[in-house]
Amino acid sequence: MKTNQNNKITDQFLDLTHVAELLQLEPNELQVLNLKYTNFDTRRKLLILKSEIEKSLPLLLSRYPENLEITTVQEGKISKSYLLDAPTNCDAWFIPGLDTTNDPRSLISFRIIIEKLFSPEGCPWDQEQTPQSLIPFLLEETYELIDAIETGNSNEKLEEIGDILAHIFMQTSIAQLADEFTLEDVVEYVSKKFIRRHPHVFGNVKNKSSQEIEQQWQNIKAAERNEKNAKESISAIDSIPRSAPALSRAQQLLSRTKKIGLAKAEISTQQQIKSIQESLDQENYTQTIELLLWTTLLLANEKQLNAEQILRNSSNKYVEQFKNLELKAQLENKEISELSPLEHQKIWDNLV
Repeated sequence: MKTNQNNKITDQFLDLTHVAELLQLEPNELQVLNLKYTNFDTRRKLLILKSEIEKSLPLLLSRYPENLEITTVQEGKISKSYLLDAPTNCDAWFIPGLDTTNDPRSLISFRIIIEKLFSPEGCPWDQEQTPQSLIPFLLEETYELIDAIETGNSNEKLEEIGDILAHIFMQTSIAQLADEFTLEDVVEYVSKKFIRRHPHVFGNVKNKSSQEIEQQWQNIKAAERNEKNAKESISAIDSIPRSAPALSRAQQLLSRTKKIGLAKAEISTQQQIKSIQESLDQENYTQTIELLLWTTLLLANEKQLNAEQILRNSSNKYVEQFKNLELKAQLENKEISELSPLEHQKIWDNLV
């Protein structure tokens, strides 16, 4: 059995050597397609040997233009053919490297495209951008991705994930031009982080329950914070972004401080109602709203509910109810203000 396998490897090597000689190619110029590892670089020349040609055609057509001229080798003869029409009973196919913009499925090509836009030879608008100036666009794309996820529209999710990916490459391109860090630095950091935080997958830790894994995650994060604290003064809540939506940030603060030992707030519902009523009586509306919000968040945390998600879902219901009101006004050829108070009240009645 082992002899047969060795013979097969020898035959493949002889085929490769023979084809490379025919095409007058140096081995270091080539990458040879192996369908077990399909992450090849279309910018480099690609050789497909006889055993892989027919099976590889769908993959190749997804990465190369069908009218790309390739070289075929058959019984020692070299011919030219378009990829889509090339005979599959050949000894080998040789595919030339593509220009950067000709492989839209390659992350390498996409990186080159973005870096070109931000380079001195690139787009004037992109050249003017800074990490700060791109923030509003990044936020907009993030919210659009959340919308796509919540509606479950696969095409929209694909588009919005692409837009977020573009922003990641934009930020790293700007940082690279400023000699701050590169995309490789980012990938190295996040790879090490995910490996470090999953010792039950990448290490020798035995399988654990979801609860144990969550506790392990928190312990690892705490150890990382302690290591940072040794170098600089960092609070356990510093990693919660200040620019996060206020409701979400406040609930994260409550959650985080509880996990690291802050005692539960001992405030009764009756006490809260009394405090809220006193604020209203004093016409201190800012304080009233603060009390209402914190009371809501304390209750959400106690019941392990996501206040941000609840309000988002409720807002979506509000939009739906208002659109129904708009439609009714349109059908009756009226302004919304001309509809009866009863119709207006339905929005609030149907909200909760």
